[in-house]
Amino acid sequence: MGRYSEEDNSEIGKATLAKIQLEDAIDLFLTGKRISAITLAGAADGIFAGLLKQQGDDSAAKEVWNSIVDIRKSTGLKYAGERTEKDAFNEWNNSRNRLKHHDGKEDTTLLFNVFDEAFLSIQRANMDGDRLGVVAKNRQKYEKWIIENMCM
Repeated sequence: MGRYSEEDNSEIGKATLAKIQLEDAIDLFLTGKRISAITLAGAADGIFAGLLKQQGDDSAAKEVWNSIVDIRKSTGLKYAGERTEKDAFNEWNNSRNRLKHHDGKEDTTLLFNVFDEAFLSIQRANMDGDRLGVVAKNRQKYEKWIIENMCM
């Protein structure tokens, strides 16, 4: 295959790659480009979750699911309805996945809250990054924005 630039190949660790994606997602979120923020934060979280799994640890989303299972066992209630783990993850990732893929059987439009999905995608990536000791350099700026715009 031909080369398109004079640059050499780059070697980059997956955690570093995910950190860059998360930082870019935060920058996009803060400038109002939230659809792209969803995709990038989701990609970062996917890498972080995979790295956690490789270490034998759970992602934040997996821990939420484990809590649902524990509540079901201890109470006998159908907490979170009839959802299976696969159903829950499909639901949690639905908007993110539909932004990236189209299988031809789906509607050609999406209905979802762009702000909420971007916020939740960044939150998940931040939580999983924390578990790996990876913190976005612009995280404090993001959290300040959240406090000023959502909490006041």
